[in-house]
Amino acid sequence: MTLHEQILVNDTFVRKDEPLFEQLSFILNDPVIIREPIRCIASNLLFFKYHYRSILNHLNQYSVVLPEWMSETGLKNNLTRLLTRNRIFGGALLSIQLFITTDGLNHLSMLASVSPVENKQPTLNEKGLTACLFNKHSVQPFPTANFSQTHATIRQQAHSGRLSQSCDVVFLVNQNAKLIGTDTTPVFLIKDQLLYTPPVSTGVPPHTYRDLLLHSAKRHCKKIITDQMLHPEHLNEADELFIADTIDGLRWIVSYNDSRYFCRLIKKIHATIKEWAENDINSNSDLTES
Repeated sequence: MTLHEQILVNDTFVRKDEPLFEQLSFILNDPVIIREPIRCIASNLLFFKYHYRSILNHLNQYSVVLPEWMSETGLKNNLTRLLTRNRIFGGALLSIQLFITTDGLNHLSMLASVSPVENKQPTLNEKGLTACLFNKHSVQPFPTANFSQTHATIRQQAHSGRLSQSCDVVFLVNQNAKLIGTDTTPVFLIKDQLLYTPPVSTGVPPHTYRDLLLHSAKRHCKKIITDQMLHPEHLNEADELFIADTIDGLRWIVSYNDSRYFCRLIKKIHATIKEWAENDINSNSDLTES
């Protein structure tokens, strides 16, 4: 971020070199309870309904009174203005952090920033990724009060796994040796046209793109199974294997140990999400549930 770009603190637009930012930056000392990345094209917030729904679901864990700027309309309008003020004409990634005060009053604060990205929309990788398993340490379920510290620990574990095993993607397990996915996204596997992904209770990272992807997969898979615990052994039985997040989109995995995977239904799921993104831009309205 350059000194000329603006950020959004609650409902106030400010540059980081302005004295006002110093006055407002006290909120950065409060715990981060939500990090929500949103893909944007020019001033269009892709799949904003999904993101806002996810934010509200997380906030339901706290006794928080939503300020006016956190209404769906208020937040969308302010974020759209943030894109306009930063002269975003192509692809961009908008990053939202929500903080909660530790004074017992549970006041909500927000910091939002935006940065250009090379691709306007998440793209499906042409070359499949390699995956490995790192199970020397287990991942505890994401707590509500210590998001930043827990996330940093998990990222460190995943990085150690990548270095030690020379792979693109590192799968992690929870304290019960159940498979959850990577440090940022759950794992998705397809077997006999059935799509499986671990239940949220296993410790899966909070993830908006998961809901969007499952909605898309209903068009192409016989059944979506989200309530079954997965073990690392299930990876060897899959026909297709992938991960997904807001930043990169669907990431097809071609190999895990001696197993090799196709990219058939994954391409169809990706095409549907891409179609919805284009419709979202053209109509600037809700997605059609189908």
